[in-house]
Amino acid sequence: MKAIIIGAGIGGLTTGIALQQIGVDVDIYEREHQLKKVGAGLALWANALNALEQLGIGDTVHRRGMATHVAGIRSNTGDALMVGDIKQLKNITDKPTVVIHRAELQDILLGAFEGDIHYAKQLSGYKQSDKCISVTFADGTSAQADILIGCDGIHSAVRTQMFPDAKPVYAGYTAYRGIIEFDHTQVESMWGEGWGFGKRFGILPVNQHQVYWYATLNADEGYVVPLENRQQLLLQQFEGWYTPVEDLLKATLPTSILQHDAYDIAPLQSWSDGRVILSGDAAHAMTPNLGQGACQAIEDAVVLSKSIQQTDSIENAIALFEARRIPRANAILKQSRTIGRMGQLSNPVSGHLRNMAFRLTPAFIRNKQLANVIGYQV
Repeated sequence: MKAIIIGAGIGGLTTGIALQQIGVDVDIYEREHQLKKVGAGLALWANALNALEQLGIGDTVHRRGMATHVAGIRSNTGDALMVGDIKQLKNITDKPTVVIHRAELQDILLGAFEGDIHYAKQLSGYKQSDKCISVTFADGTSAQADILIGCDGIHSAVRTQMFPDAKPVYAGYTAYRGIIEFDHTQVESMWGEGWGFGKRFGILPVNQHQVYWYATLNADEGYVVPLENRQQLLLQQFEGWYTPVEDLLKATLPTSILQHDAYDIAPLQSWSDGRVILSGDAAHAMTPNLGQGACQAIEDAVVLSKSIQQTDSIENAIALFEARRIPRANAILKQSRTIGRMGQLSNPVSGHLRNMAFRLTPAFIRNKQLANVIGYQV
């Protein structure tokens, strides 16, 4: 069997590795001229680590990432709303949550993928017959395979041809991110996320010497703050927050702060068109509120390879993959959207009621909800 994967991001590379390991001939086509070391931190929860271990790269990820410390959700003053620790997580799973720089994970996956990656290949479209599928690119070249997998992200060209109306939906807030050298002892026990009114701030360890922080602010879609003004804006927005929020912002070079609007897509009830299947963000782009975007793409990769192994045709494999993945991924997409809306409440009255509800929710209910997400094994 020959497979074409569109997109060489985390989902595309993981899918390529998973398919190669079951004997599929894989070619990846990437629209960029090269893979850049961009992005910030990624949280890989136990469900993703389980999948990566099945691919034989879990140990490398553990070694090059870092297990999280005590974490949870706090108010903007630092009062605990929902705080857990690694011991509590072990009641759900025996695996920690590993935080890793996106570029580091990309490097691990590139080292494990043994097929060809074709760069500067912008997909123009696909056509299919009973026996194969053909793809054409903007440079006039083409390729053929038995199956086409769209791993080309939230702005997927594959999905656009398949479902033209399935467009990204703005979540109402923009995100700022940075990774800096920072003494972990200055963070003490304040790892995790703080919720204010219309804004949030998160702190995670990315290795022994660096900290990954992120902030979200309610904002109009498309409003980009100039690089040189981002630090000042964030210091104003998070003035008076618990230690070490302001210290982290002051320690970050203004020109190194990334900004991206938050989007997801409306849940799709089908991800396929004949021999074509969507995966990762192309299929179920979600807001980052559960830290499950990359995790779900990694799950997709392993489940797709198993579905191909366990069936006698591409059509049956795609049907099995959809049956296994669509309900779960869509449920997490919706849950992440809901958490984002709660976290970004700007009305102080609504925000205080939200905080009270979090404090009063019994731990066993929170753990059950978390177990459904991270305790899952593909």
